[in-house]
Amino acid sequence: MSDSDIFDRADALMRRNRPFVAGQSDDAAPAAEDMEVPELNEIVDADAAEGSAKPVDAIANAIEYHLRAELEARFKPVPQAIENHIRTWLSEALPQIVRAELDVVGDRIAQQALAELRNELMPLLHELIEHPRTEADTEPPAA
Repeated sequence: MSDSDIFDRADALMRRNRPFVAGQSDDAAPAAEDMEVPELNEIVDADAAEGSAKPVDAIANAIEYHLRAELEARFKPVPQAIENHIRTWLSEALPQIVRAELDVVGDRIAQQALAELRNELMPLLHELIEHPRTEADTEPPAA
């Protein structure tokens, strides 16, 4: 609907219900008894107005119920799926990670032991080979 249609309809509505609209002559104005003016003859009770919100509450509760049920149905298998993935990871991936880390630690221990052997035992063995000792030299002195 274009703006001009909306304005034309609004003008027609005002001319029909109000005889004093600009541009309308008194001759064209309908008689007061011909005009249909709505009449308010009901007393609106405040409690009745609050009662009108109850269907809205019922609809909201129904929507919440159905939404909750759908979410529960969709996400109910999620914890079990997570648990299954964790179990699979623990049985397959974790041992490989531990093995790789233990290999690194084992290599580091072997390198450290070899370095200690070279630094401490090799000079001692070299000394023993060049200057052999007798059994009397290796026994502790008697007290």
